[in-house]
Amino acid sequence: MKYLLILMSLLAFHCCSSNKYSADEDSGNFEKLQAGTKYVFFHENDLKTNMEITSVEKDSIIGLHHKSRIALSKKTIWKVRKDNTAGTVILVGTSAGFIVVTAVIFSAVAQIGRAFGHTAAGQ
Repeated sequence: MKYLLILMSLLAFHCCSSNKYSADEDSGNFEKLQAGTKYVFFHENDLKTNMEITSVEKDSIIGLHHKSRIALSKKTIWKVRKDNTAGTVILVGTSAGFIVVTAVIFSAVAQIGRAFGHTAAGQ
């Protein structure tokens, strides 16, 4: 049960965002990025910046980070990800429901076993 919870946690962190740009694959092509959308930028020296894009210029991406206007050079960006909040909520809710249902089933099996003089899982 503990390992299932760890696996679902890792799945939630990994699956609930999508790559919109990767320097290895897209090589300077930032066409997938849209103004007015929030992204997570990974750039120079492994810095991570959350930003809502206001415009994509020839050599930089301009946006808002904590209500401050900033510009990131396209040359320093190596990955851009977009978070999927709705997907995260659905995945976490489903995982929590699965864990509760599993616990209820295990408890019911244990009570039935005790009623008939046997123990569940050899306990």
